[in-house]
Formats: sequence, C-alpha cells, structure tokens
Amino acid sequence: MFVLRTVQIEGDALATGRPGLAAKAAVEALGEPEKMLGEYLMRADIEAYDGRGYAEFTRKLKKAMRFASYEAAFEFWRAQSKVRPLRADGRPNRPLTAFNITIQRVD
Repeated sequence: MFVLRTVQIEGDALATGRPGLAAKAAVEALGEPEKMLGEYLMRADIEAYDGRGYAEFTRKLKKAMRFASYEAAFEFWRAQSKVRPLRADGRPNRPLTAFNITIQRVD
C-alpha cells in the first residue's frame, strides 16, 4: 500500500524560484529527511468547489488515504478536474499538484 505525504521545505524555497535556496534546503534535508515531511492526505475531491478541489490532511498515518500501487497514488495526485479541466492560463487543472508530495510505501 502507498500514501501521499506533503513535503514542506522551510520558507517555501521551491516556490521562490530561487534555485540556490531550493538546493540549500534539499542538501540540509539529506541529514534530516523526516524534517521535510508533513502530513498525510486523508481525503480529497478534485471536483469540489467548481473544480478547484478540496483536500484534507492528517498527521496520523492510520487515517491516511491508501493506494494499491505507486502508480495509482501518482495518478490520483495528478488527476485533472472534469468540471474545470483547464486553468485560466490554459494549462491542465490538477488541483492536488498545488501540494509538493512524496509517495511512501506503508504496511
């Protein structure tokens, strides 16, 4: 089984567009990878709010949404809304990709 878990880089280094800051955060995380990991996806509905999506997270692994395979978890994260398939910029609307995630195998 697999779960989706958020990755949290202090100060949102990836979102700044400053590669040096993102690289620094990544190197620091090598020593303490658990420090970067956030909450588990508990439930989500990409069609909620007119295709803008809804997601709820939890710190408890036992409440995390489970997927049968890595591929299934990845496809769920990248799912495109059918209600609002495109964003204003014309690119695919994939609400859950607003979150940086990692896919973890669990028992």
